[in-house]
Amino acid sequence: MVKKKKAKKKSIIRYLNIIIVVAALAVLLVVMQHFGWQKFWQELGRLSWLYVVAAFLLDILAKLLWAYRWDMLLHRKKLDVPYRKTFLIFMAGTFVDTTTPGAYTGGEILKLHYLNRLYPRNKAFFLATMLIDKFLAIAGSQLLFAIALLYALFFSTIPPAFKQMILVAVLLVALLFVGVFAIAKGYLHPNNQKLAGIILALPYIGKRLRKKYTEKKLVIFLKDKFTHFGKMTQLVVKDKSVLWYSGLLASTMSLISFAKVYLIIHGMGFHPNFLLLIIVVVIANIIGHMAFTPGGFGITEASMFGLYQAMGINAAAAGVITMVDRGIYYLTALGGGYAAILYLSLKVDKEKPRLKKWWRS
Repeated sequence: MVKKKKAKKKSIIRYLNIIIVVAALAVLLVVMQHFGWQKFWQELGRLSWLYVVAAFLLDILAKLLWAYRWDMLLHRKKLDVPYRKTFLIFMAGTFVDTTTPGAYTGGEILKLHYLNRLYPRNKAFFLATMLIDKFLAIAGSQLLFAIALLYALFFSTIPPAFKQMILVAVLLVALLFVGVFAIAKGYLHPNNQKLAGIILALPYIGKRLRKKYTEKKLVIFLKDKFTHFGKMTQLVVKDKSVLWYSGLLASTMSLISFAKVYLIIHGMGFHPNFLLLIIVVVIANIIGHMAFTPGGFGITEASMFGLYQAMGINAAAAGVITMVDRGIYYLTALGGGYAAILYLSLKVDKEKPRLKKWWRS
């Protein structure tokens, strides 16, 4: 009976995910119908494929740098983690990031699984490196976004409608950060019984924890874990030179990602302002982060499509740019990520690839 209930829950979740993806695809298709597919193919014929190849190589370079930055943080504990393994684990995590709701979220569990298989008893340290790496990635792109925003608002003549769109997006981002900060301040501290109560109320994890912990015991357990995690975080950030260098790499990686989009647009014969392009890409990615579709699919593309038009690019060309840019991203993230999972499953798990097993470790 219990097995049947679990199977039913899994099938419901599976169907919900399918519905979400189909709905996102429908939104994207409706948006694309705005200009008609004939014009789309005409604009696609104008695209210089030399620029597409260059953009593809830049996308790979950005991922190589991201893995290298994370590899630097992993070496703070003097673990013998070869860069090759770091890159494979990073790409495997990128695959999960792209196939779970929201953009760039979910892959941490898979990364933790493989690192723990290779180097046991270091979970808190590995988690600390992932969170700091994620923070550096956000900080790097947001720093460039802030510079571009100041330029757009005070030193550039842009259409009023575009300026209003930017201000609305900035307001939404500010509200998002305030909300996250308020939740973190209210719940993420070790002596909080509310946090323990929420964890115990969770459907799967909570049920397992209730067999072992009362609310008071779980508070004590969380306090120990928070303390240990704090020590590991201090170890990662102790060397300020490594931290600053990692931050510089984060900004460089973001610049490469923006340059990738610029090359595609340039290959279409358009010459947009690079700083305004940064604003467009960051806003579209933020909207994708808030979406409940896998990897922000559909929502991110629709946002890019609308924002490119606000920059003055015609609808058909905006559709081509969006499809080529996101196509490159999905090719490297899903294709390269799945290849990494296949390799790690055979070499580390010593079994045939089964994507449903990693979350149990």
